[in-house]
Amino acid sequence: MSAGILTVGVVPKSTRNPYFEDCRLGAQEAAEELGFNLSWDGPPVPDAHRQAQIVESWASDRIPVIAVSVESRTTLSPVLKQARARGTKILTWDSDGDAEARDFTVVHATPEAIGHALSFEVGRVLRGQGSFAAITSTLSAPNQKVWLAEFKTRIAKDYPGIKLLDVVPCDDRSENARSETLRLLEKHADIKAIVGFCSPAVPGAAEALKVARRQDVRLTGVSLPSLCHAHIEDGVVDSVVIWKTRNLGYLVGMSAHALATGGLVPGNASLRAGRLGTVLVQKDEIRLGRCHIVTRGNLAQFN
Repeated sequence: MSAGILTVGVVPKSTRNPYFEDCRLGAQEAAEELGFNLSWDGPPVPDAHRQAQIVESWASDRIPVIAVSVESRTTLSPVLKQARARGTKILTWDSDGDAEARDFTVVHATPEAIGHALSFEVGRVLRGQGSFAAITSTLSAPNQKVWLAEFKTRIAKDYPGIKLLDVVPCDDRSENARSETLRLLEKHADIKAIVGFCSPAVPGAAEALKVARRQDVRLTGVSLPSLCHAHIEDGVVDSVVIWKTRNLGYLVGMSAHALATGGLVPGNASLRAGRLGTVLVQKDEIRLGRCHIVTRGNLAQFN
């Protein structure tokens, strides 16, 4: 760390997930623009205990602000509270911890918006009838839990003819999503769709559907257009729901800098965030904006 230069520590859920790699590029952009040092570290695959170790180490090193995508609220929240008690400013992003464990949270899209978009897409591809399964990153991640809860609520309310058969984790790995999809196809003879709740789940499931030659099973979910481009073009993936991940990382960097330097304090209604302009701050939530539904029809706009 350079003397006199602010250091911002950012912890993703996993470093091997292209979703978080794109977020890192955005955070680095903010660091270069504002002149702070970016320390980016996390487990290669989701591991809340490793995240906690990184936070504890950085807090001991007196890094002034740490931003964490929380894998497990139970594991991380006590560690984040301890870091705050020692004077470290805490942001959560992508996946939140306990409110009293952080100063602000950076929200890409609200759980309601994500649940609505995913339920709408499942309802659309199934035309209101049929059974499907869901693949999450892990069963412990707070964002996955709240997205799934909102999604189930919307499905029950808007699509009573649709049935959720199963929910399985893939540990944020496409190869696991592939094998889990093959197991789902064997286990549920009546499965008609799969919805992924993390970016590796959708391309992993797409590969499985190709191997199994199951053109009768529809596929949608939260993912990156870049990961699913070929699968969307050939019709294996009907759609992906996403926000601009590089912008998310950029906003995390901008927010962390503002929090450390006094530009972001409780009571703020907005935040100046570089090329993003003025973003909304609602209570303790810094909001990036809305999510997008990407299909073959608008894929070129997300290249």
